[in-house]
Amino acid sequence: MIKWTNEKVENMLLSLDKGYRLLEIIREKKATFLFISCPQENHSPQKMNTRTFSKRIDEKIELCDQCAGRKHHHFDEVMPKEKLFHLYVEKNMSSTEIALKLGEGVTRQHINHLLRKYDIPRKQQQLNLPKPLQHRLPREKLYFHYVTERKSQIEIAKIYNENPASIKYLMQIYRIPARNSPEANKLRSLKYAKVNTGFFEKFSYEFFYVLGVFLSDGWRSGNLIGIQMTDNDVIEYIAKVIGYTGEIRTRKPRYGGKVNGKQIYGRKIIYEIQFRNFKVAQILNDWGLVERKSKKLLFPKIPKKFVGAFLRGFLDGDGSVIIEQQKNSKGTYKTKQFRLVFYTSSKQFRDSLCELLKKEYTITGGSGFEKESGKYYLSIGNKQSVYTLCRLLYKDINVFGMERKKKKIIYILDYQKSDKIPEYKRLSIDEVKIVKQLLNQGIPIVKIVKKLVAQHQPFTQLRLEEHIRIFLSKKVMISILVTYY
Repeated sequence: MIKWTNEKVENMLLSLDKGYRLLEIIREKKATFLFISCPQENHSPQKMNTRTFSKRIDEKIELCDQCAGRKHHHFDEVMPKEKLFHLYVEKNMSSTEIALKLGEGVTRQHINHLLRKYDIPRKQQQLNLPKPLQHRLPREKLYFHYVTERKSQIEIAKIYNENPASIKYLMQIYRIPARNSPEANKLRSLKYAKVNTGFFEKFSYEFFYVLGVFLSDGWRSGNLIGIQMTDNDVIEYIAKVIGYTGEIRTRKPRYGGKVNGKQIYGRKIIYEIQFRNFKVAQILNDWGLVERKSKKLLFPKIPKKFVGAFLRGFLDGDGSVIIEQQKNSKGTYKTKQFRLVFYTSSKQFRDSLCELLKKEYTITGGSGFEKESGKYYLSIGNKQSVYTLCRLLYKDINVFGMERKKKKIIYILDYQKSDKIPEYKRLSIDEVKIVKQLLNQGIPIVKIVKKLVAQHQPFTQLRLEEHIRIFLSKKVMISILVTYY
């Protein structure tokens, strides 16, 4: 290998005896170039690689192209990128045809050099021949199908009865950028959605009922949304109103074994629907159906008109309606005790629900945490609150609700018609403090009750005395006063 130095080049120039001088040596990754000045001042310096230089020195010919009469075509000016792209891609001309068009002295190698320089994809040798697909599918049509109509490469291939790989290659030739994976997945989820997207875009009683069920028993993972329940009537109703066209899957019951450390003796059949839709996933995410929602679920801002429908759906998903028969201490007086319970793994959701019911509808209840299930609950057992809540859930008795829970609520509403709830006056905080002081002084509870009845005429002595007979503890008596009055 020759080591090119200034002395080496100058000695070779002296051997040629033509008056050329070395100006500069440029060392690049792939080759070394020499700048040689011509003896004639009006000639520009000549740049050549060492291989060309050695060949011309050995043959003792002119180094200057102008002195030797060599031609420079200046392809960058004669054939700019736009013109070459038009001829080579859009008109589908070969490199040889373009070279002939430029005139004598231009070869297809010159054109191929420009193609590489302009980064225009080369066509294979057999593709230089006219192809029917390029005539049937010019760039304008392919752009219209792919960008305007938002069709996939597979769909376009089916239209023209071609292989999808041919459409992909044609897009590269036409310089039409392909969609990335996230964009393609979004478009696919909207095109092949198993649900009616319009249902989730409009406010309705049905939508907020479905939202309540999804926030209780539903889940979301990316664009994939699903819901599982043991009550097939709810699943079938949801599938109908959202326009679900997929299959309702069933899972066989589990017999025996442990789940989360608990012994399971038997389970019911689980019904499930799943669908993938980017737009619906975005809508439900804004309403609170986030991924792994259990412990971070927030109570959404529901318009007051639709609160009943939302709570009805949430109760059908994660709630209980309990009807019990109660007796007094003598075992003779019978009454019905009703309780509606909402369960959730999110403490924030439970507290927000409790505040909403108390502030807007004067519905009160007790809240707590179940260690066995690991869920927070809001239990509403006060009869007046239960009746108010039942009327809120079923303003119209004909609206849909889970069959087994709806029957119980209808029974409660029918029972209310013949049930007379006595009105009690609540004790103020100051009065409760006085009661505590009197109890601590040892004054009998009966005397305290008579004193309270004397001060508050609508106050019923029977109700307080009934508590006295049932509860003997002073602490329990105080908690009753605070809770019920």
